[in-house]
Amino acid sequence: MDFSTVFTYVDYVARIIGFALIFVKCGVKWWYSLIPFVNAYKLSQCADKEEDGVVWCITDFLVSATGILLVQVGESNATSAFLLTVIWAILGIINTIYIVRVIGYINAN
Repeated sequence: MDFSTVFTYVDYVARIIGFALIFVKCGVKWWYSLIPFVNAYKLSQCADKEEDGVVWCITDFLVSATGILLVQVGESNATSAFLLTVIWAILGIINTIYIVRVIGYINAN
């Protein structure tokens, strides 16, 4: 197991714990933190930013799906890999904007 795999697992566990602690504080069931994409939506509900949460969930899913496609295409088709990388980066920027909108609102309150 290489370092990036270990880091991915540590990151995932830290996110679950973080979401769970916030959910308990907001009165949301902690186990929603275990469900990918749903945890982002529930967090946005805690911040009363449900519309932004929907966009966050959709872009989060699309970033993950594009990343999986990118890994599958790999270096076998350079043009497809380039286009998927551009799409992945654009979706990642949109996703980050909506994360900041939801998380920033939580921190402001």
